[in-house]
Amino acid sequence: MNLITFRFPDLSYIKKDSERENKEKTWQDRFRTWGFNPTASINFDDQTLQSVILPGVIPDDESAKLLVKWADILGAFLAENLTTSQIRAIFGEVRQIQGQLRVSQVSNDGTFNSEKPWTRLRLLIPKMQYRKEKEKGQGVKNLVKVLEPAVKLVVDGDSSKRAERFERFVNFFEAILAYHKAYGGN
Repeated sequence: MNLITFRFPDLSYIKKDSERENKEKTWQDRFRTWGFNPTASINFDDQTLQSVILPGVIPDDESAKLLVKWADILGAFLAENLTTSQIRAIFGEVRQIQGQLRVSQVSNDGTFNSEKPWTRLRLLIPKMQYRKEKEKGQGVKNLVKVLEPAVKLVVDGDSSKRAERFERFVNFFEAILAYHKAYGGN
């Protein structure tokens, strides 16, 4: 199932022909770099997300390449209509959960002695939904379309692999944030 579909952006809002042409060329170059035709839709789907978040779906080096590719794509599109403060509000909560996990004690089987961080991560879903409705912009909606199923992949399933799934999730989110900033997200 497709979580999100991207298309070549409508640049008609740019009034100066030279600026619009430069932006159009930039987007065409991006599509080609990503391996897509500028007239094609780019679909980010469940299978891709699982390959990025879940260990063992594909080899780790392939998963890392996929993470970088999709963080690049998502960051570029999100930079168009998502502010840094909007993305950082959600990322800040993830960082706090990460800190909470670091201070939790790990048992011999690789699970954490406290369920509080995982509960807090699960509760991030309604917080993201609230932000999505509050902000009314497409940027937050698109970010939540990706992050909500990613959070569910982390918290659901085998608890002994939860920490690894969470680290992969954080790496993915961090990379999206980095590309968002690199592409000029304000």
